[in-house]
Amino acid sequence: PEKFVSKSDWNTYGDGILLMPDPRAISLGGTVMWGGGKSGPGAVDEYGRRPWEKDYEKEGRSLEEAKYLYRFQSEFAKKFGPYRRGRTVEMGEFDGEKDTEGMHKHFLTIGDKHR
Repeated sequence: PEKFVSKSDWNTYGDGILLMPDPRAISLGGTVMWGGGKSGPGAVDEYGRRPWEKDYEKEGRSLEEAKYLYRFQSEFAKKFGPYRRGRTVEMGEFDGEKDTEGMHKHFLTIGDKHR
């Protein structure tokens, strides 16, 4: 017989972060702009809003969100060590599989600064 996992049981696997991507590759803020190509130039802010949309580039809750992101990055670093869970690509290059000693120390302590 097949065994099914109830939705109410998901929090018992992986300490509640089983399927979460590694947050250490995330940085807050910034507008992404592009140009050229068939579709021409474009831009999107950190919330996915386009220049003609209401509240484009409005800061909003970014300071509050930063606090939670930094705490989550710290939890991940403490739980999994300096090795990343998954890789990201930035400017066409893969990031490192492992944080440097200094960067790992940064992630270990950044959550304490934002409690």
